[in-house]
Order: sequence, then structure tokens, then C-alpha cells
Amino acid sequence: MIKLYEKDSYLTENETRVTSCTEVEGEYYITLRESVFFPEEGGQNADTGSIYIMPGLLETADDQYNAIRLLDGKLYKALDKNIKEILDNKGIAEAIGEDEREIVVYKVGAAIEAGSAVKCELDYAFRYDRMQNHSGEHILTGVIHNNYGFDNVGFHLSDDNYVTLDINGLLTYDQVMAMEKEANRIIYANMPITDTYPDGEELQELNYRSKIEIDGQVRLITIADEKETVDICACCAPHVKRTGEVGIIKVISVINWKGGVRISMLAGRRALEFINSEHEIIKGLTGILTTSSDNIQELVKAHIDEIGMLKGKLATALEENIIAQINSELPVGVQDIGVIGEEIISDKGPVVEGNYIKFVSPDFPANSMKNIYNYMLSLYKGYVAVMSGDDENGYRYFGGSALKDSRELAAALRERFDAKGGGKADMVQGQIKASSKEIEAVIVEL
Repeated sequence: MIKLYEKDSYLTENETRVTSCTEVEGEYYITLRESVFFPEEGGQNADTGSIYIMPGLLETADDQYNAIRLLDGKLYKALDKNIKEILDNKGIAEAIGEDEREIVVYKVGAAIEAGSAVKCELDYAFRYDRMQNHSGEHILTGVIHNNYGFDNVGFHLSDDNYVTLDINGLLTYDQVMAMEKEANRIIYANMPITDTYPDGEELQELNYRSKIEIDGQVRLITIADEKETVDICACCAPHVKRTGEVGIIKVISVINWKGGVRISMLAGRRALEFINSEHEIIKGLTGILTTSSDNIQELVKAHIDEIGMLKGKLATALEENIIAQINSELPVGVQDIGVIGEEIISDKGPVVEGNYIKFVSPDFPANSMKNIYNYMLSLYKGYVAVMSGDDENGYRYFGGSALKDSRELAAALRERFDAKGGGKADMVQGQIKASSKEIEAVIVEL
């Protein structure tokens, strides 16, 4: 097949013939003599578009609705050891032959008879978006390679998420942001982006990037002008002609990944849409907080600090309220032997016989639950537990005993209710789905 998408990435349509058509379980697969449609390859999804059967193409406006949609495209390499099995499983091998080095198979929405003359029309807006982002990735990877010597060892160009590139060396966020600035300088310089097909001897003389070993003809994408070379990389995908068409590169995040870093980025239209979305968020916050954009961080931090202080006060009040309830339920003659915030284990240890359970609200803070548990532990010789939740959604719990192995409590709850969680001899914690009456019955009987 003649790969028109490699010869001219701006070509939006072509006329050709279908060379094979195969039906497999109600789905249709074709091959073409020439194609403008880039298949799934090199971390990039296949092009989408429409195929029209000629002659009489688009003689009326209604003919537009007779388009057969291109659903997918795959490049099969005959040199792969599993190629015959892959094609045979699809039922395609016999129809298209196996003597070609590479076979591009397209999945389409309806049968198109072999030998049919067709017109192929590319969904060019999607293609150009991918071109901007793929060329943007080459620019960013190129400047990282030139400055740090690291390579891009993994690349994915998602259509509904960020573009990701995996760099095989550690970089800080600040270092990547400096590379973003350098990459945008390359965009503003509007350098040419060219493709070449050097022979074996020429390749030996060139220093180029490639994520995989390539058998056969190598296609190189070069970003350079007369003053500097930004990147030379083996690549099969369509690219823009000049760096200026990329528009802008925006790094979204940098995380550690398999000994290096994974960089998420956007370029072109998608980068602008992301920046506009972030701007709308900031604009909305300035209205809510009645402040200027340069004061948002400081004001939000102040609010967070205030909320933290108020949460602390609320937690203390909640704990004191539960402590008062626990004290009111102590047997007659037992004195209050502890206060939250002070030493709560008496010199004599627990003094109350039996087990005890306390249910609190679903939003009760975990730290406060633990404090309540410790207070109950100082009082009761048996098993104690504090449960936060309700009968409908279940409960979070802290439980155990000061004198017994707390894991026995977890085992009982797990056996009776399939409760989740575990812990050590001094305390267990987890989640349980049961009613308060059922839980209380089990704990009281231990």
C-alpha cells in the first residue's frame, strides 16, 4: 500500500481502489491501494474518516449520508513472528496475502467490494490536533535530550486526555518547566519540520533518537534550521511543517516513573483550551473570594488554616461530649479517672468489668475516634469499641482490649459479619457492614 499520509500529512482526501474486503463475525475489514488514513501506530490512534464508493459520488446532498465510516486501522508487520496468527485469527490473511512486508488493514462500517473505486475523506480536524501534539512532543523531548541526554522511552497521544512521555532520567518539576520554556522558544522560531528516508550508509552517520530497533526503511523527522538542530527522531506519524504551527506547549504534570519521570503535556488547540479552563477557574475563585488573582494562594491558605483551627476545636468538643456520655454510663461508684488531653491510664489500670461499645456519628474524625477508644480502654477490663457510621452504610471502628488480645475481637467480627480490617494485640481497626444491634450483640457476648 502507498502511504500517502507519510508523503503529505496535509492531504485530506484521495481516490483509490479497495484491494480486499473480508467479513469476520459481522465486521468488515478492507485494504487499500493508496491511503490517506494513518493507522494506529507509534503511540498514536488511527485516523477517522469516511469512504465513498464511486462513481456518482456526491451527485446529490443526500449522498453525504451514504458515507461508510472508517472505524479503525491497524498496521501489521509481516516480520513479526505472530503476524500470520494475528491475520488468520481475523480471517484476513487469505484475502490480502502474506508476501507484503507491512499490511495496513482498515475496519469499516459496511462491506466494500474488492476492486471498488472509492474516495477517502479524512476527519482532518482530529488529524491536525494530533499533528500539533505529536510535533510538540518531539520538540519537548528534543530539548530535554539536548540538555540532559535523556531519552523518551514511552509515548502515548490520547485523544481525550493528556499526551504522556516517559523520560529515562530524573528531572525536577522546575527543570521540566525550564524545558517547557525552551520548547516554546523553538515554536516561536518557526523552524522547519522535515521528513527524510536515508539509506543504510547515511543512517550510520546520523545521531537520531529511536525507541525501538527498526527493520527496513527508516523515516526520520528532523526539527532544525541553519543555526541549530533541535531533534532528529525515527517516526512514522504525520507532523506539521513548521514548529510555529504547534502554537504552544503546556506541561501539565511531572511524576516519578520507573526510574525516570512521566511528563503529561498538551500542545496547540488542546493546550489553549486547557489554559482557558484553568483561567476560568481562577476567575471564578477571585469572584468567590472577592480578591485579585495574585492574592488567591495567600487567601486560600489563610482560610485553610482557619478551617483547621475550627476543626480542632470541634473535635475537642465532640470528644468531650462523648466522654461525658461514657462517664454517665459508668457503674455507680466508679470515678472519672481520665480526661482527654491528659494521662488517661490510671496507675491501677482498667477498673470496670465487662465489655463496652460506643456508636458515634458517620463523620466523626478518625483521630477523635482513637482518643475515645483509648479512654474507654483505660476504664474497661473487657473488649471496647468505638463505631462511626450508620446501619445503612456500615461502620468504621477502633476496638480491642487492655488485658486481652485485640485481634480476637477482629476475628469475631470477621467471622460473624465478614468485617474488613486488622491490627495488633493492642488495637484493631476496620470496616463492618451490619446493624448497631447486631454488632453490639456480638461484642457484648465476647
